[in-house]
Amino acid sequence: MAETVTPPPGIERSLRLLPWWWVLRWAWLGEAIWVIYLIEDRGLTLGQILLLEAVVFGAIVIAEVPTGVIADRYTRRLSLLLGSLVSAGAFVVFGLASSIELLMGSYVLFAVGGALMSGADEAFLYDSLRAVGRSEEFAGVFGRFNARMTVGIAVFTVAGGLMVIWTPLSWPIVLSGVLSLVAAGFALLLVEPPREPSDLSFMRIGRRAAGRIVRTRALRWIVVISAAVQGIEIVAFTTFQPILVGEGVPVWALGWVAAGMMLVAAAGGWSSWRVRQRFGLSRSLAVLPALAALGILGGASGMLWLFPVFTAAMFVRESLHPLVVEYLSRRVPDGERATTLSVHQLAAWVSTIAISLGLGLAVDRVGLGSSLAAASAALVVVVIVAYALWRSAGDREPYPASESGEDAEGDAGSEAI
Repeated sequence: MAETVTPPPGIERSLRLLPWWWVLRWAWLGEAIWVIYLIEDRGLTLGQILLLEAVVFGAIVIAEVPTGVIADRYTRRLSLLLGSLVSAGAFVVFGLASSIELLMGSYVLFAVGGALMSGADEAFLYDSLRAVGRSEEFAGVFGRFNARMTVGIAVFTVAGGLMVIWTPLSWPIVLSGVLSLVAAGFALLLVEPPREPSDLSFMRIGRRAAGRIVRTRALRWIVVISAAVQGIEIVAFTTFQPILVGEGVPVWALGWVAAGMMLVAAAGGWSSWRVRQRFGLSRSLAVLPALAALGILGGASGMLWLFPVFTAAMFVRESLHPLVVEYLSRRVPDGERATTLSVHQLAAWVSTIAISLGLGLAVDRVGLGSSLAAASAALVVVVIVAYALWRSAGDREPYPASESGEDAEGDAGSEAI
């Protein structure tokens, strides 16, 4: 769909600065060692860590929609700035925490910071691209932004993993907070993209966005599929450290393994647009989520040579996420976009809470391998049923029927399955 617009001042510059914020807003040097840090330095068990993860996911659920409404009611830019600042504080508290209470406090800060950025980032990018006549490029640009961020995290992960050869495990975590402050500086330089203003109340925006997803079958079930895939990815990334350490891999090498997993994810984000163009949205949703769920068996097997299968979830989530966000963004009004995307993310965290609680309770009783195998079987069923229900709703095109014709028709041939 061709767009002819005069770009508002500053939007093109914002689009050049936005990738820098996108990369630095989660400059997590402790990605490969934080579980080991909690076990060795803070005395927690893996089961306790998974239950603590459920606490932070619960805090995210509480914060997700209100922070999305802030972005819709006020500005996306304010949400990005506040999210970066709160995340900086969370890293510092997490790295210095000497009690379970402080650790839980840092988790809550992580939840609020992540929720402030979630939805607002995607809506900011969509609105900015639309302002310069490039909204049809959203899925590709979003996927590439996520790929850059993932490569950046991989570099930070390797650096943090190597740091622990010479420093305490907490140092890379605290240093991550400094990098989040740099991200806040980039957020200050962004220009808010134009959009239709909303005069609805704070509560009404939230109710309308949530109601739209709940009532609309196509939106409801694509959100369920996306939520399950994110849960699968987080399971893989939370459990890979104890799996590999149990197989004799040294702690200092975990950074390289995590970096490899990040690169798999980056490949997924970078190829998102090509996945849609080659296979179509419907076929991609039919196959990739089930493959991610089956991939968990690579970690459940106890065989190190099958571990690469475990990383399938990383590729699947990053390749599908831009397609789902674009699908939702094109079907909601301006004044609800960030909130709708936050509701989408809220559903993903609810899924992750359920999985984390289940694993947290099962791991210390029946072992990690058996718990992962059971999770794989359950998640395969969930994604297959959700896909069948989404497909039955009939709205299977990337572009809604109300958008003209050329783009939607161009994809129609690839949607057959």
